[in-house]
Amino acid sequence: MKKSLFRMTALILSILTTVPAYSCGDGGTGDVTGDRTGTNQADESTTAEVDVFSTLRGKDFGGAKVTILCRDDESNTAYKNEFGITEETGDVVDDAIYKRNITVSDLLNVDIETITMDGYWGNRNNFMGLIRNSVAAGDHEYDIVVGYQAYITNLAMSGDVLNMLDLPYVDYSQPWWNGKTIEQNTVNGKCFFVNGDIGFSTYRGMGVTYFNKRLAEELQLGDVYRIVRDGKWTKDKAAEFCKAAGADLNGDAEMNLDDDRFGYVTNHAHEHMNAFNRSMSSIENGKPVLGLMNENVAEVFDWVRKFYYETDGVAPINKSAASHEIPLKMFTDGRALLYSDFLGRLDYLRDMTDDFGVLPLFKWDESQKDYYSFYGDSLTQICVPITSADYKEAVGATLEALAIDGRFNVVPAFYDSAVKTKYVRDSESIEMIELTRRNVIQSFVEVYGGCLDMLSNLLNEYAQKQKAQGGNYTAYAASNIDKWQAKLDSLIEIFN
Repeated sequence: MKKSLFRMTALILSILTTVPAYSCGDGGTGDVTGDRTGTNQADESTTAEVDVFSTLRGKDFGGAKVTILCRDDESNTAYKNEFGITEETGDVVDDAIYKRNITVSDLLNVDIETITMDGYWGNRNNFMGLIRNSVAAGDHEYDIVVGYQAYITNLAMSGDVLNMLDLPYVDYSQPWWNGKTIEQNTVNGKCFFVNGDIGFSTYRGMGVTYFNKRLAEELQLGDVYRIVRDGKWTKDKAAEFCKAAGADLNGDAEMNLDDDRFGYVTNHAHEHMNAFNRSMSSIENGKPVLGLMNENVAEVFDWVRKFYYETDGVAPINKSAASHEIPLKMFTDGRALLYSDFLGRLDYLRDMTDDFGVLPLFKWDESQKDYYSFYGDSLTQICVPITSADYKEAVGATLEALAIDGRFNVVPAFYDSAVKTKYVRDSESIEMIELTRRNVIQSFVEVYGGCLDMLSNLLNEYAQKQKAQGGNYTAYAASNIDKWQAKLDSLIEIFN
């Protein structure tokens, strides 16, 4: 392969080097120039170079085939094909993925084969069936599986996947792996699913808040970016904005999603738990523990009910959650000041008439030091079927190489083209996205929600039901805690 060179802009260089993404250790490789040859310039004023592939250089696996089963969700652009690009298309991100596969193949002398299929929720039985049938038959059909978190983690319950910590050559302390999630995933020395820069869904799938600049100016809300920088972007400030933005445009004395203007709209509510840096579970003494009865968790549940049903200008979530297209259309039509969703929704905002910007999710209050974000349960998780147990050397090295090249080439391509050039309309939004990317958190019950009766979606479900029920989270949690604990105990047995 002709060695190609991808040079990032100064802004993207700063993003990837000064804010190491999700590192759970002190690993790193210095500044990056996006050189697919595998070396990177440590400082423009010196000639010193660091070989990011140093631990893999010289490995030769004799042309061993490494087969990757890839999800491809055309119905959700946050999770487009992250691996199975088999030819150059002219799209900068696709071409970076294609070149990465060739680079890794040449580096390790492996034959990377990708099999792509619909991996969205509606096709989960077919996707899971391929893997389970292969394992049951003892066939070595898939070495790496790239799947939809909400259902793919059930492979751990059936014992169909390897402990990812047993794979050689993979260094999860390096910044190209999502160390925070891996740490929350690890129980009794076992971690069955990982993610990071190996797939850019960890960028497309993080939660942000979009705001309509025209409305913000008309309502005289001030410099919204400055509010964020000053640490004042809180739930109370957001409520203040919502009250200012809400308007009965058709004059019928009722707030209707089809005609009127709202201050805040979304189709999910579970992001608030993460945004407030609170969690429904924790890892204590190496074991996941439910925190559903904790006072600070109950406080979020109670706030959610009041926010969506008792705050002027906030669209009632029991109506807006029917489809992601409802809040999206309200925002693109210019009838919503604030719109909370994934960064991947930028794809749908390209033709929006009104100018818009990107913000982090709002904090609980000003005493909360940082802004935090979340991943939806459709995030990509990567695992290795147990039928690849005899091929761990080639699989581990391939995973590490894919993650390294992902960090230095695929992710910069995504930022430089899909975010900076095509979609985002100001440099402040890039700054806000990076502020978000520093603190994306994901608890154990979020990762393994599919094994726990979708406990990860509890806040969202509660928010949608509570207008009719009046809201009493403590009583609700107390009546269900035994059921949830039993599910968790069964899952822990798998780790033991």
